[in-house]
Amino acid sequence: MGPQLVQRFRPDILRKFENIVADSSDVSNYIYHCNAQYPSGEAAFKAMSAPFGWANRPMIQRISQIKQDIPITFIYGARSWIDSSIGLQTRAVRENSYVDVKMIQGAGHHVYADKADEFNAIVCCVCTKVDNNEVLPDSSLTRSDMSDVTLMKTTEENKAVLAKTA
Repeated sequence: MGPQLVQRFRPDILRKFENIVADSSDVSNYIYHCNAQYPSGEAAFKAMSAPFGWANRPMIQRISQIKQDIPITFIYGARSWIDSSIGLQTRAVRENSYVDVKMIQGAGHHVYADKADEFNAIVCCVCTKVDNNEVLPDSSLTRSDMSDVTLMKTTEENKAVLAKTA
């Protein structure tokens, strides 16, 4: 009965996966069973968050403590409510580290579902670069690395956004 409730009341979620999963009942079953369990992820989120979803201890305040040789890639949906300037602030704070910020146009908060192909292309590219030890300080993925994936803001645009947040 539970998966059918998901199908009936949240068809918008199922539509996000219709080009990825052949049988939409797989998605509704997955969503139902995730939500039928104890909400440990939600409980953790609530414990770490102040009202309105703000972090109690924002990572940006400690990001400089992460070892410099650990690469970081942020992937944002351009229409997300999440503040993408944090990725750019991280890049400024970790200037001797690999920090890349990707903005996927046409995607919202659930970027992995809204633009699955583009999201997966970025993740695969990042993983390949890490596996090949190609993520060095001040290097970042470029349009040529992503062939037909049209989604990133240019470095100049990123610098302009960063200047506004400083």
